[in-house]
Amino acid sequence: ADALVGRVMNEVLDEDDELIVMSDHGFQTWTKSVNLNRWLIDNGYLAEKSSVLGAESSVYELFSQGSEFFQWVDWSNSRAYALGLGQIYINLEGRESEGIVSENERSALIDEIVAGLREMRDPETGELMLEGVYRADEIYEGDNMEYAPDIVVGFAPGYRVSWQTTLGVAAEDLVETNLKKWSGDHCSFDRSTCRGVLFSSVPITVDDPNLIDLTPSILDLLGVEKPARCDGRIIF
Repeated sequence: ADALVGRVMNEVLDEDDELIVMSDHGFQTWTKSVNLNRWLIDNGYLAEKSSVLGAESSVYELFSQGSEFFQWVDWSNSRAYALGLGQIYINLEGRESEGIVSENERSALIDEIVAGLREMRDPETGELMLEGVYRADEIYEGDNMEYAPDIVVGFAPGYRVSWQTTLGVAAEDLVETNLKKWSGDHCSFDRSTCRGVLFSSVPITVDDPNLIDLTPSILDLLGVEKPARCDGRIIF
């Protein structure tokens, strides 16, 4: 990659050209999968109807005719659930179809779950498995907050959210060894340990450039005014 950047600078760039190389994330090793729905069950936040949906359930199975996500959940006794790449949602009245948590109870429940997750340890080694746990209203803002999860977890190096969790499944064990060839990823790792890169021939004028700064900054280089709904600063 470094050699390619060098070739572009030496062989492609003209005098008036600027070169920006950026990535939206870094990468981390992943040796253990963590089943967030299993943690929610074990700690009394998520209730099962009878038995756990099979650990090997696949996305194809879930989207087959007659299948539904979370068929195994007793929503009348469930206050939170995990779905996607490290997101946890409160089973909120008026938002979820069978929500039982009132808006008045929501914030305290989020804080309770966040505090518990911060102490979640690997049963085998005793290591903390999360680098950070975040309330969505502390890291997100804007017009689309209604679509945000309530809690975002950031895994420590070596751990990643399980495939079962991403599909709304609860596996038997909290932690499973990842024996698949897919042993590196960026999904659900904490932002502090999975930073992207930014190379720029244009001098950067701030000490803390952020991914969201790139769009308004590149538009500015092109002489295009930043749209009103566009987040970020101009950093060049």
